[in-house]
Amino acid sequence: MKNANDLSARELGFSKGETTTQSALEIMQKKELTGIIKDTASFESGVHLDFITADYQSRIHLFKNLKYARSIDFRSDAVLPYGYAVRAASVENRVYLLVLYRDAFAMTNQKIAAAAPTVSVLRFDEASFNEEGKISLKAIEEANEGLTRPVFVGYDLSQGVLLVARNSEGEIWTHGYFFKLKDNALQLDPVPIDQAAQCSCVQKYLTGGVSSLWEE
Repeated sequence: MKNANDLSARELGFSKGETTTQSALEIMQKKELTGIIKDTASFESGVHLDFITADYQSRIHLFKNLKYARSIDFRSDAVLPYGYAVRAASVENRVYLLVLYRDAFAMTNQKIAAAAPTVSVLRFDEASFNEEGKISLKAIEEANEGLTRPVFVGYDLSQGVLLVARNSEGEIWTHGYFFKLKDNALQLDPVPIDQAAQCSCVQKYLTGGVSSLWEE
C-alpha cells in the first residue's frame, strides 16, 4: 500500500476552473494514490464531464469541459473503498452515476469479514448528485469466483450499461451484466461474454489490452 490517506481537493491542490483533468491525474500519481480511475461523458448540449477518483478516497472529483468543477462526497458507510469503477450514464434527460467499489478488507487475512462489492446509484439533481440506492454484488461475485478489474461499458441506462470483470485468478467472467433502469428501478440482466464481446471496447478488455477503459 502506498498512500491510503483520504485527500480532499484542497489537499490535492485542485483549483476550481483552473486545474485540468490531466493535471489532476498527474497530481494523484505524484501523491502515490493507487487504483486511479477516470470516466468521461459527453452530452448533446456540448458539455464534457470527467470523473476521477482512486483507492481509499471518499470523494469523486468532477471536471466540466476539462476543468475542475467540484467534488462529490461519496458515502461507502463503514467500508474503506478500493477498486473503483465509475460510469456516468443517462436515461432520457436524467443523468446518473454508477459507482462500483469493494472493501479493502478483501485484500487482507480478514477478507472473510469484508463487505460485498457494491454499486451505488447517484442521480444528478439540479447541482448535486444524490444517492438513490445501492446494489450488492455478493451473489455475482460468488457465482464468478471473485470480482477484480471491473469495467463499465455503455452510457444508456435504458438500453443497458454493461459490467465486465475478472475472477480472483484474473480470468474473464463467463457473463457480463447489464444495468438497466426500468420504471425508476435498476435491474441486472446477465449476458454471455461472447455476446458482450461484439463491442470493440469489451474485446480490448478481454484480450488484456486495457485494465480500465481510460487507458486506451
